[in-house]
Amino acid sequence: MTTCGDAHGMQARFPARSHTVSLRRSFRRSLCRVRLVALFALATLVLLATTARAHDPGEHAGLALEALTEAAAAVVVDDRARAEDALARAVAEATLAQTEVDSATDTLGRGKAKTRRRAERLVTRTADAERLLADETTPRLALVRACERATRDALRLRSRLAGRMEACPALFLRPKSAAAIRRTGGSFRLKALAVTDGVEAPATVRIGATLPTGADLVPDGLEDQARGRYRLRVTGGVGAVRIDADACGQRASLWVIVRGSNGSLNAPLTQNPDLTGIEYDDAAPSFRVGAVAALAAPDTGEQAPDTIAISPGLPEGLVFDTLTGAITGIPTATLRTTTFVVRATKGTFVHTALLAIDVAPALPAGIIELTDGFEAQSFLTDLAVPVKLAFTPDGRLLFNELTTGNIRIVSAAGTLVTQPFATLTIVTGGERGIAGLAVAPDFATSGFVFAYASAPADGGRPERNRVVRLTATGDVGDDPTVILDDLPIGVLHNGGALKFGPDDQLYVSVGDATVPALSQTDGARGGRVLRIAADGTIPADNPIPNDPEWCRGLRNTFGMAFHPRTGGLFLSENGPTANDELNFAQKGKNFGWGPVPPGLPEFLIGLRIQDWTPVIVPTGITFVAPTTFGVEFQDDLFVCSYDLAEVRRVLLSGSALTDLDEEIPFLRFDDPEAIANKPLDIIEGPGGWLYVSTFTGIWRVRRWSD
Repeated sequence: MTTCGDAHGMQARFPARSHTVSLRRSFRRSLCRVRLVALFALATLVLLATTARAHDPGEHAGLALEALTEAAAAVVVDDRARAEDALARAVAEATLAQTEVDSATDTLGRGKAKTRRRAERLVTRTADAERLLADETTPRLALVRACERATRDALRLRSRLAGRMEACPALFLRPKSAAAIRRTGGSFRLKALAVTDGVEAPATVRIGATLPTGADLVPDGLEDQARGRYRLRVTGGVGAVRIDADACGQRASLWVIVRGSNGSLNAPLTQNPDLTGIEYDDAAPSFRVGAVAALAAPDTGEQAPDTIAISPGLPEGLVFDTLTGAITGIPTATLRTTTFVVRATKGTFVHTALLAIDVAPALPAGIIELTDGFEAQSFLTDLAVPVKLAFTPDGRLLFNELTTGNIRIVSAAGTLVTQPFATLTIVTGGERGIAGLAVAPDFATSGFVFAYASAPADGGRPERNRVVRLTATGDVGDDPTVILDDLPIGVLHNGGALKFGPDDQLYVSVGDATVPALSQTDGARGGRVLRIAADGTIPADNPIPNDPEWCRGLRNTFGMAFHPRTGGLFLSENGPTANDELNFAQKGKNFGWGPVPPGLPEFLIGLRIQDWTPVIVPTGITFVAPTTFGVEFQDDLFVCSYDLAEVRRVLLSGSALTDLDEEIPFLRFDDPEAIANKPLDIIEGPGGWLYVSTFTGIWRVRRWSD
């Protein structure tokens, strides 16, 4: 029993008594425990739950108890629809109870491992009961016993969690001998007390519901009204009755199951003749604050239900149609994923459907479309063309400004550092400037940051692109060292993407500098992906000895991404007026741009996964880890489209992820004819965020429904 004034006051409830009385009471309690085990092994089900209260860590365990009790009662009276509904709720509440336990590590104390096992067992046993119910040949007795086993776990879990509640008004109603399951004609004892500051007082007890078959539960002599003890007798019928007790402004309930004989429960449940079911096309709808919401009516089979209800109530702004089950409206407040139960009733039969609904925040100004279940934020504004993004292992964000020569840094807390990380001398105009950026895999020890920069003419050397390595000291990049020089340069088609592969080598995309012949000229560096070590040396296993070339025949590759599981390298390639491409880059392959040598063997031709005509002008691309958006996104490539001002989600499959299954919009910025919101790069960041840079700012997106 939990008290009104002291939730842990076990000793406070009982004043000191003689040693003899204590021994006698201890013996009686032990005997009761033995009886409890025996009775539960023979019979069915008892629910002991308080009215759900805010901050009650056992709320879902209590709701699972209530649902299991209702399921057992429905089985007893041969009501399959009601049993299905109750067990569906029991499974949902048991799952939520397990989640509640997993998130309450700090409050469970030394018994947290045991509590977790109880929660896991409750989930397993409620699911077992639901599976038995799905088998139309299962005898009702087996179903009742399955509910009983699950209820035992729910009782123990509820008791364990209730013992950890903060001090607050509460009341627990319980039978003295746990013998609240009786055949017709049986009797049982009931104790209902409220305790405030260690002082006991009787609670008001009454019958809150009658048995569905018309039987009654009547007092059988008041034993000790001052102590709140009653003897009650079941006079007839089978089913369930609820007894309520009020105290401290709270209500507690006891469900008594009158199950009849074992023989009467040997037959399976009858089928539901009047209602075939209820099913939504979308069982996990996502809505957005301020946006029109619409969920189509469910399929209820051949028979239309009399009524359809949903619980709990929908968030403000959403309307549930009790005739059709459709949901419409404009939500006004956010909602994390919450399970709602929809009940369709036809006569005495009920079918249920579960809806997992979330309401994401409204879209910020500048974004006009985003996949359901995601939220977007403006992260940084008023920037000068942040063309590439890179994160350090400690959560700092680096980005390079194409036209200023600055590499900027953002603290792990999200604050833009005023002083640039580094400033390089560059030539600008068109696509020239600082076009690429990468952080070394061993940054934590080396501090290396790499930039692809357009260098001005100096010392008798013409303008050219090159790769510069910087060493980070705090938020400052020092010691600029050129590790790859004399790369072709043009006003356009400079490439410039930098990525470290799973082999810890640096991959560099170089455009054709508007000279297509460079892409096929032996010894040239244009129109290629190059592969070098972090110190600029050429790896011995490159396709051509002493040559940084990895693959060729490219026009202007602006984005590169390695898949974190397969290690495959994907390239976004910009065509002229047609044939933008998504390519799968492999050692020594030729992707066919420029004057291809006649007779090029088939096995040397690079694999093109997608051809965009008309063009979309693909820029940055990235994969995300399974922990970022969930495993359903782990093989999807996110592609920035400059022309369409959007981010696309490309669904890939196959052992190497080279089969394109589908391509769908993920995020769309406003006014694709303007330049401010043209997406340039995209990268996965810490905390489940996906970062997208545009001409004037950086945005971030994450999953809202988790």
